[in-house]
Amino acid sequence: MGDLPATRSLEAGAQPNASHSYPTRGRTPLMLAAENDLPELFNLMCCRHGGDPLQPDAEGHSCWDIARSFGAWEVMGYLQRMVS
Repeated sequence: MGDLPATRSLEAGAQPNASHSYPTRGRTPLMLAAENDLPELFNLMCCRHGGDPLQPDAEGHSCWDIARSFGAWEVMGYLQRMVS
């Protein structure tokens, strides 16, 4: 995981909560990790880089909503363990 471009970007200061306009206004890199069911990257963004899974996009969708709508079961499991 340490050699992935996303990991290097985070180590260089990329912000997991930075709002972007694509694919939906207000989406963040953390939301894209949720959408693509990347639990290791999602965990790294949350635990070591301040990712906020509750931050909504412009349509009001959180990481949970996004993971659920894309069938990202591993990220959904991670989020369930976070609140338990």
